[in-house]
Amino acid sequence: MSDLFPAHESAPARHGTLTALTRNILAGARVARGHAPQADAFDASLGQALLMLVLVWCATLSVEWLAAGDGATFWIWGAMAEATRMYVWLAALAFAAWLCVGRGGLAYLIVVQCSAGLPVWALCRAIEYLAKAFALDIDTPYTLVFYGSMLLWYCTLLWRALALPPLHSAAWRRALAVLCLGAVLAAMHQWLPDSPVFYRAESDEPGVDVETVYYQQQQMLDAEMVQLRPQTPFTTDLYFVGMATYAEQDVFMREVLAVRDIVVKRLRLAGRTLTLINNRSTVDDYPLANRHNLARVASGLGHVMDVDDDVAVLFLTSHGYEDSSLAVEFGPLGLNDIYAEDIRSSFDQAGIRYRVIIISACYSGGFIDGLKSPDSIVITASARDRASFGCSAERDWTYFGQAYFADALTRTTDFVAAFNEAAAAIAAREKREMKEPSKPQIWVGENIARHLRDWQPSVAPAPQLNESR
Repeated sequence: MSDLFPAHESAPARHGTLTALTRNILAGARVARGHAPQADAFDASLGQALLMLVLVWCATLSVEWLAAGDGATFWIWGAMAEATRMYVWLAALAFAAWLCVGRGGLAYLIVVQCSAGLPVWALCRAIEYLAKAFALDIDTPYTLVFYGSMLLWYCTLLWRALALPPLHSAAWRRALAVLCLGAVLAAMHQWLPDSPVFYRAESDEPGVDVETVYYQQQQMLDAEMVQLRPQTPFTTDLYFVGMATYAEQDVFMREVLAVRDIVVKRLRLAGRTLTLINNRSTVDDYPLANRHNLARVASGLGHVMDVDDDVAVLFLTSHGYEDSSLAVEFGPLGLNDIYAEDIRSSFDQAGIRYRVIIISACYSGGFIDGLKSPDSIVITASARDRASFGCSAERDWTYFGQAYFADALTRTTDFVAAFNEAAAAIAAREKREMKEPSKPQIWVGENIARHLRDWQPSVAPAPQLNESR
């Protein structure tokens, strides 16, 4: 113990406990603002070091509780995640103390880092809270600057602490200690779990009458099918089916509704669209987006379309899994995920020959092998081993939906040309934001390419969209 806490640090405090704590906090605030404190400004006794750790821990719990709001529930794994972060941080400080002082200095570093770091931490948490409160969608470059600045600030505090009179460390030792702390903090932010200490119970959300939802599906599907316009003889018509299969994030509901509006206005598909959505707010307005309803819709289309000439366009937006499945989630309803064979068998049984299938989800490239055919175009937001981006709850569009539908398809009616434009835009955006490329994929069957070569809809002017980027 004496190697970490030398004799002068573990001696009794020179002032009363509260007086010493107040002095430390005020001195730390001066260091945080860039001022040089006096040589004896900090009371770095072992008791004050422990008290500062308790203060930081209490401040963390208090802010987490306030951010969670009324009715929040304590989450033990979140508390363990926070504790792990503190343990790792203390280990990095202990290494810095050993490297720079040789025989201790850990208590001094704890007092300086905690007291000077509290204003930094409070400011950063306030910014994060405001961003969430106003549902700001902050892209990666800005978050990198934000967290990078915070990391630089903490490292600067350590550099200054190691230069203060009680320690007087050599510059090269300080530099190595700062690099070590910076690497540890960056690794913590990147890899350690970020679980909330308090969370709101799901029971706060409005309930769903499962039995009613299931029994009303056939009636809702019939209402959707009745409004379909019949196909035009001797003309290739398009019919659009949009499915938002993940109920817990509204971005998918917003996206599928926006895409429906675009194809109606841009491609003049009024009366030729069907919409399936999993969301609590639309449970009484649209049929469920599950594989059973997909099969029903395909069967219904088979009786309305010219199955040998018309084209069915299916758009699915959700989360995707690495086993090449699409997440179908709606709380208590217990729905099954969708696989490529579910989509293919639905259209095969309906006898629909020509298909354009567009899937916006992570790992969606894995659907191509199960859906490709000479009569199909299959477009996916990512490769089979890559994630796609933009599915946070507050957004209006995923990256792919924005680039393909809101941007490219409002400038061209060629599905393949729109994909090429969107893929280039997405690659540029991901590079700009320093994300791993999602690598959107496309399969174009020779028969459908020939079938659509001379097809031109009666195109409406491109809509003026208020887009969320």
